[in-house]
Amino acid sequence: MKALANVSKSVSVGIWDSESLDIRVHADRTLIREPFVNWVNNSGSLKYKNMRVTGWQHKKFLAAIAMATEDDVSPDDYIMDVYHNLSEACDI
Repeated sequence: MKALANVSKSVSVGIWDSESLDIRVHADRTLIREPFVNWVNNSGSLKYKNMRVTGWQHKKFLAAIAMATEDDVSPDDYIMDVYHNLSEACDI
């Protein structure tokens, strides 16, 4: 199934400077790939957390796309705002 929107943001994760946070919004789900550092003792390695978002959280991503379409702008900033709001509230 083709994604309705793809957002990729370059992020710095520990010593890895060029990793990306990827969000793909589909009609029935939102897929998020988030990099993080996995620490074991004093050694860290780069890992990725893959999340599948459905339900009311997914509807917020769809609403962000609809709002961006209404405002005739790219949905990237709207989608990242939804992601940050849900992350801060620990809802995803």
